[in-house]
Amino acid sequence: MWYYYTDIDPEPQDFRATKLPNTTFVLPKITGNYYFVAMLKDDNEKRVSSEEITGSKYSITLTGDNINVPLVKLSVNDSSVSVGQEISFSADVENILGHNLSKKAKYSWDLDGDGFYEKKTDSPNITYAYEQSGEFYAKVKATYKGYSNTKSLTMNVSNLLRPEVEYISIGNTFVLLDTSLGKIDSRSWDL
Repeated sequence: MWYYYTDIDPEPQDFRATKLPNTTFVLPKITGNYYFVAMLKDDNEKRVSSEEITGSKYSITLTGDNINVPLVKLSVNDSSVSVGQEISFSADVENILGHNLSKKAKYSWDLDGDGFYEKKTDSPNITYAYEQSGEFYAKVKATYKGYSNTKSLTMNVSNLLRPEVEYISIGNTFVLLDTSLGKIDSRSWDL
């Protein structure tokens, strides 16, 4: 997994997962220092970053701001949710002068973190419900006058299972009703 962060915004940005030992980033034309990190993950979900392994930061410095580059802030009403719970994402977009561009920008949304934009909107707001549990890196790309910038955030989705059964007895016959909560892939009855 790869990402970068800046002196101005220490939050990881533009997450991407690869099986290859390299990737390419398209950076916004905003003056600052950009730090790049490779996150390695094994089959047991243990993670270690390139900064932890080497103790070094790999960076470049860009100069030359463009007034049309959108600066994006991404927020969500709850970043720890349950499977099937509908949540709202909101993007706030400004240029380097602080003028709000939220109603003028176009948006591409990658809410499941697979690297592909599933939805495109003219609105800075979107609702979504996760169908699987896990850690996801939701991302929005805002585009304004041909310039774009991305912002990501981490979503923690849990599937809280609560097995329950109710029954109705009619003489010697029992009717069993599964009233369990959570997203259930399969059921097994043992009587």
